[in-house]
Amino acid sequence: MFSYGLQVIFVVLGMHLAPNLALGGAEPGNNVVFTGPVSEEMKAALFALADVALAPMRSGTGSSLKIPEYIAYGKIVVGTLVGLRGFDALLKFPSVIASDDIAGALARVLEQLKDDPDAFTSSCREAREWVKSTLDWPVVARPILDGLKAAIQNGSNLIA
Repeated sequence: MFSYGLQVIFVVLGMHLAPNLALGGAEPGNNVVFTGPVSEEMKAALFALADVALAPMRSGTGSSLKIPEYIAYGKIVVGTLVGLRGFDALLKFPSVIASDDIAGALARVLEQLKDDPDAFTSSCREAREWVKSTLDWPVVARPILDGLKAAIQNGSNLIA
């Protein structure tokens, strides 16, 4: 499928192979590794080695905190609309790609990287800064903390 002179290894992070097969998943190729659960340190090391993060989900509900985490690590993200659900604002960055054709989108990204290894560097940096300024815990928690401080200063009883 990928004949770009690149070695492509897919790492399925956090999932064991057996449950994937039990749920109807396909037998993986020789270039697919299932890690099972990993420590934060191991995850950081694997992300440091990765160029692209995939979110190929076809179904599911809720939001996926994996998406901002991928971007916080500075990765190009290729996913379906389901995989990127809840993070439509990130689609303004060329390094965040939504497609029903994951294989085709990934092939295009790999071709661009082959031709220009820095093709997504600026976009990844901008997306990372957006995530940091919009979705990082200190930013998200600030209004809650401010509200609690105001309630305490006003003598409110916070225990109901």
